[in-house]
Amino acid sequence: MNEKSYFAGCVALLLVLSLGCKGNVLETEPVHGTVTYNGKPVDGANVMFTPAAETGGGTPAVAITDEKGHYELQTLRGEVGAGTTSGEYIVSVSKTEMVPTGETTKTPEGGTEEVMEGHDVLPKKYKSPGESPFRATVKEGESNEFNFDLTD
Repeated sequence: MNEKSYFAGCVALLLVLSLGCKGNVLETEPVHGTVTYNGKPVDGANVMFTPAAETGGGTPAVAITDEKGHYELQTLRGEVGAGTTSGEYIVSVSKTEMVPTGETTKTPEGGTEEVMEGHDVLPKKYKSPGESPFRATVKEGESNEFNFDLTD
């Protein structure tokens, strides 16, 4: 599965889950932390908390890291930094940058532009909830800080 279809699937899942609960207020717990890669902060990484299927609880939540690698989770229906509901989660982390392919294409205006493609900046093993080794247990009334150090 490529990055675009995986991300689109995650967004679609969040939308479907939120549509069935309009008007409901989630009781969320703040969740934050830092993502590093080989000891250095990762700017612009996507962090996704996916409820662990075996526990049946939790609400999907997402965040993007800042220049210090810091993130604050939010659900689709939650405020920025509101966190997510308590439960067990699988945590996936990804970052894609667009890089030139060396090819060009014609623009509608008659010019040319370089063809770009997505390139994973982080190891793929962290990208998919099915492969990521990261887990987190979000607890009510506690400081929910989860730091993730990615390595090659």
